[in-house]
Amino acid sequence: MGKIFLPSGLLTFFIVGGPLFGVLTSMVPVIMLTCAQIQAAADNDLFPAFVAKKNKNGVSPVILCFVMLFSIACVATGSSFGVLMTVFSFVNALSDIVLCMVPFFLKKKYPHACNHSTFKMAIGLVYVLSAFAFIVAAYLAYAMISTLGMTVWLMILGAIVLFVIYILIRISYLKKHGRDLIAELKQPYEPWEARERECKALDEVK
Repeated sequence: MGKIFLPSGLLTFFIVGGPLFGVLTSMVPVIMLTCAQIQAAADNDLFPAFVAKKNKNGVSPVILCFVMLFSIACVATGSSFGVLMTVFSFVNALSDIVLCMVPFFLKKKYPHACNHSTFKMAIGLVYVLSAFAFIVAAYLAYAMISTLGMTVWLMILGAIVLFVIYILIRISYLKKHGRDLIAELKQPYEPWEARERECKALDEVK
């Protein structure tokens, strides 16, 4: 149908270029999100300082290389691009599950800041929406992981085991140098604490 109103060169471009642009628009944001999650872990000293170091464009070359090498490893096993995207999306869905649980604790932890929120919703509605989002994220994670073959399953399991071993070694290393990484990670996020103190002072004035 396209060749009726498109020149042969332009038709070829749409046939070949369309899927390529589709791949790029799907791949880039997922890789960016994955890199951002690893960057957050590096900023919290889960990785050595050189991992978190950014270039002039605000990107860590080490993290980007790690993500690319992982992608190459997946492709080297015979996995398709769809499998690679499923793996990245699965990891992001898992992180979304954790985020969906935050509203259930936020009101109790920061009551004054919640009272001064610029956008307010009934707490019951917040809980319902959060529970719904939790279920959707959990279902998406299950749906994605269930489509993967045994080879990819083993790769993910191996990566998890290696990561746990690394974290234990990292914690032990920092402890020998006088730092308790677990205790540091348990510390409240200071900007949120400052906002809570500010809102509490406003409520006390009233």
